[in-house]
Amino acid sequence: MTPDTRRKSDTVRIFIAYHRPWKLMDNAVCTPIHVGRALETEPDKDGGMDAKEIAWLRNNMIGDDTGDSISPLNRRYCELTAQYWVWKNYTAAGAPAYVGFMHYRRHLIFTDAQDPPPLPPVSRLPGNLVRFPEVSNAYMKNIGLTAPDILRHLRDAEVITVNPWRTVNLSVYVYYKNVLARMADLPPESIDRTAEIVARLRPEYKSAMERYVNGLSHIDYSIYLMKKDIYFRYMEFLFPILERIDASFDYRNCSMMRLRLPAYLAERLHGIFVTKLLEEGKARVLFRPLAFIDSAK
Repeated sequence: MTPDTRRKSDTVRIFIAYHRPWKLMDNAVCTPIHVGRALETEPDKDGGMDAKEIAWLRNNMIGDDTGDSISPLNRRYCELTAQYWVWKNYTAAGAPAYVGFMHYRRHLIFTDAQDPPPLPPVSRLPGNLVRFPEVSNAYMKNIGLTAPDILRHLRDAEVITVNPWRTVNLSVYVYYKNVLARMADLPPESIDRTAEIVARLRPEYKSAMERYVNGLSHIDYSIYLMKKDIYFRYMEFLFPILERIDASFDYRNCSMMRLRLPAYLAERLHGIFVTKLLEEGKARVLFRPLAFIDSAK
């Protein structure tokens, strides 16, 4: 199969971000996209790829390196290079009415609680994150990554994103500064810098920002499905802020994890954006559990 030969929906298009070969997830609503294709010969956090692996990605999916692209920034922006590409190359991306993004090992679950369990999970984590050992042949159908299941949920929502998870007593701000910054080798002050930039560039988001970062509900992973006009609004909010954040930090001699700073902060910005939507009360937001695949093969 070559990229985009499968008939795609013009209503819903969910882009599945890959940075190396894995189980191909490609159907009427799911489009695999190779993120960081401009850097395909350079090692990332998981090492390098050989010519066979690069060829597999090129033969099986579109890339994020055509047209208006930030593919060379993938080591810092991670899967966001795909989100930028779809925004700036919307017609080439299929011009869907609803635009979504997931990771190759993290997927929204669209089957309802009253339905039979999709697959035997390894375990359930906070926020209804369900861990599975692998992707079977029936996996996409069983978790509802099909047009009928997704469209059924879109009758009640313009935005679908991951269930928030809650710490016992750590706010989003405190968790980032005291826990995540240490685990991911991030500058703790980066969350404060982000708040300053949001307040300066988008003061209308200040209330939502304060409510989100001081709250206990974390909306992680930058995974979502949005109506096209809301998605464009989100991109216009997200990337100007990330550009200012990115320009304000020195990445010389830093770890591969610290390079991912803009991507980590984008997860916080996603939570702020969703909180703003909830404050406005104009767009219906639906939260869904998330499937995580343990196996990387």
